Amino acid sequence: MRRYRSGWVVILFAAVLGSGWGWAVPAEPPGDSPPKKPPWTIKGLDSKSADFSIVMEALNRGRLRIEKFFGRPFPKPFIVEVFPSRADFDQYMQQRWKIPKTSSWMVASGVADTLTLLDRSVWKTQASEHDPSSDDHLRELIAHELVHVYHGQHNPIPDFEGMDELGWWVEGLAVYVSGQLEGSHRQAAREAIRAGQAPKTLAKAWSGRYRYGVSGSIARYIDQRYGREKTRELLKVVNQQQALEALHTTEAALLEDWVNHVKNVPH
Repeated sequence: MRRYRSGWVVILFAAVLGSGWGWAVPAEPPGDSPPKKPPWTIKGLDSKSADFSIVMEALNRGRLRIEKFFGRPFPKPFIVEVFPSRADFDQYMQQRWKIPKTSSWMVASGVADTLTLLDRSVWKTQASEHDPSSDDHLRELIAHELVHVYHGQHNPIPDFEGMDELGWWVEGLAVYVSGQLEGSHRQAAREAIRAGQAPKTLAKAWSGRYRYGVSGSIARYIDQRYGREKTRELLKVVNQQQALEALHTTEAALLEDWVNHVKNVPH
């Protein structure tokens, strides 16, 4: 989730994206269980709920994946809160973010201290653009928001407020690290380039129908080109100038190098 200067909140839904361009992607987490004490406290999720097991599995696997990717644990505790209805979800968002009413596609959010989730049992009637029957969709959604939590815990602006121009990085990193680039839109960035819709600016990367695949692939390119330590360093940047200075490049050069890389990597 990202909060903007105006107080408007964009709460991300995890579209199933993909890659398959031959680049290395984050390895699957090991099969062993995470340490006994997780960094989260659960609120609003009944142990008798139909989704209790899948949510806990998604949290544990997402945590393992993220901590393996970055090589470091979540540094701070956080709350995972599940809301039983859209009305309850809206009430929380109104109190914390001053949102009049959430859009129907908004079902989850993640910042440094909280991951929120609208209970999947009401998605069919109280949400849109989500598949309530897909466990994989729920897993990817939770993993995506967990990346936002991890990112927020390492950033000077833990709720990303005012970081509009870094939407391509905040969202792209979440798409990449969560594994969403391994899904059904694996050719999204290549398709955007072929269609003449490659972004001319980084701000445009997080816009339009290809935004998840494009932003995720740029994040992946940065990780592969500049290395994991640089990716960890970029967790702390709060504006585009800082990001480009850390990479010792310009916006135009970064985008040109990314496009050329996408074109030259085998299918």
